[in-house]
Amino acid sequence: MCLILVFSLSEYGELNFSMAAFSDVEHTDEITAADQPLAVGTRLFIKVEVRSSNEELDLLLERCYATPTSNREDDNQRQFIVGG
Repeated sequence: MCLILVFSLSEYGELNFSMAAFSDVEHTDEITAADQPLAVGTRLFIKVEVRSSNEELDLLLERCYATPTSNREDDNQRQFIVGG
């Protein structure tokens, strides 16, 4: 799984971000490189965490997708999250 993050910050400080895919809603069975390739239509449960000293920080995932190439503009995309 390749992850490209695009975000902007208006404050300075330490920000720790993590993202993982799981095959279950309880986030106990993590999907790893050994599980790939995944079939189109495989159900994924995405866990995203951000840690910061700023307790008012909110994380909003607007869109998450994968392409079969390293080109994030590739027209062949599979959507994971659409519309936050």
